[in-house]
Amino acid sequence: MTYSMSVIRMLSSRSAAFCNVERIKRKRPIVIAAASSSAAGGIGVILVILLVLGVLWWWSFIDALVKPSSAWTKIDRSRGAWVLLLLVFGILASFPYFFSIRRKLKAAMAS
Repeated sequence: MTYSMSVIRMLSSRSAAFCNVERIKRKRPIVIAAASSSAAGGIGVILVILLVLGVLWWWSFIDALVKPSSAWTKIDRSRGAWVLLLLVFGILASFPYFFSIRRKLKAAMAS
């Protein structure tokens, strides 16, 4: 009988060591904090990207409105059409405006 009692005590002490509630409670907040901080970092990156894209869109829109009519005429493009494109398609129209139309406008203003 003493042998079986010592085996039971040994097994119960091992299972208690593996399932120590205090040890699990201490580690859980660390894991949750790590998960929430990485999620917050991802959201922060997304917000910065959206902010940059929004600034690019507004800057393209204002730039299209400010350029003189003579420059638009020299490159055979319509200011109204590009302003409308920038309003309707937003950031999608900002990329072609920035990389193509704006450079042509700048060259037309320089000449």
